[in-house]
Amino acid sequence: AMTRLAGKPLESLLETASEGTRPTADGSLVETCRCVRSLLDQLVPALEHLGTQAHHRDITTRNILVDKKGQNYSFGLVDFGLAVDAVKWKADLLTHDIGGDGHYWPTSSWFVLEYGAHHLESYPALLQEYEADLDVHALGVTALRCLMELWAPEAMVAEAKSKSSPPSWAQTAKLMRLRLAWTNFWDDISRFWQPIFDAFACGGCDALEQLKSRYAQAGVHHMVSADLCAVRAALRELRDVAELNDLRVICDALLLLMRPGKKRDDKPTWRRIRAVLRGERSASRVPSPAVKEVADEGHPQSRQQFLVGKELPAKTEHGSSQGRNRRDLCDALKTELGGWPSSGVLAASVAASQSTYTPSGSMWSSASVSSHCGSATVGKPISYLHVS
Repeated sequence: AMTRLAGKPLESLLETASEGTRPTADGSLVETCRCVRSLLDQLVPALEHLGTQAHHRDITTRNILVDKKGQNYSFGLVDFGLAVDAVKWKADLLTHDIGGDGHYWPTSSWFVLEYGAHHLESYPALLQEYEADLDVHALGVTALRCLMELWAPEAMVAEAKSKSSPPSWAQTAKLMRLRLAWTNFWDDISRFWQPIFDAFACGGCDALEQLKSRYAQAGVHHMVSADLCAVRAALRELRDVAELNDLRVICDALLLLMRPGKKRDDKPTWRRIRAVLRGERSASRVPSPAVKEVADEGHPQSRQQFLVGKELPAKTEHGSSQGRNRRDLCDALKTELGGWPSSGVLAASVAASQSTYTPSGSMWSSASVSSHCGSATVGKPISYLHVS
């Protein structure tokens, strides 16, 4: 017999947060980390068990149900319409259709979109990721999205005024750097994914083939990988200064869950991730700057190389709530504190968090966050599809 899961889609919780009503009480970092930790603690063991039999292939915030009672969260996974038998998938993946929501695709899925699955045999790291880690990566993106969107940065203003629990400036600085890296990653993924979905929804096979060709020429999967490297670098920096134990554990887990499609010795397995969540071991603490990771396996040293003369969906010119909130937060904190701490650690991060990348001609230039993150593309993923 099947059990009916209680709760509502996690996506609705995030939409509520984007509208200003925080489902995690006051939107504090402590409460947000408790929610994300519960998500990982409950779904990682479930997916470890599922992985011996099948791969879900469509883990998104729309296919995870959450039921909140008091301070407790219960999560459940639904919609197995794209699930595949684990044994058959390993044998037939080179001829299987790609599917799911592109917001949650790893680098290897974008490579498959561009070139086809049969080319994976020439790239062992991408092949291994596509074969075994689709659900691993998707859960990582889901968890990081929850951390970034359920946390209310403005809650730091109240903490700044509190004499009993003032915020850690080092932790705050690294959180804002992670928020910037996340916003850039999510914005890129959204603008790459929207034309694919539109082409499929309109039945335009020719348009879809043209997009595949354009994305291959522009090296979109390289850009996705570079964005993931930047996110991972920010996660390492945050982990190393995090004062909250839940936040440190979440960062360690995310470093295993979200990978840039590179050859690495620390293969992410559900057992390893579960061990990290139990506090038995941590992800590798060997420094690995984003630029070094990007250089692996012939990847470009910088994303700019793939933007010169390439026609890709442009970044939107409208301000997002995330960008505006970040600037408002900086102003509010500075007002409440009468200036930045003398150490300068937060001031440096604030300067970085108020700038990001926008297209200027065919290159990227520094500009205000509010000038590029459109509300239509931030925080609202589109439904899944099949791409042959």
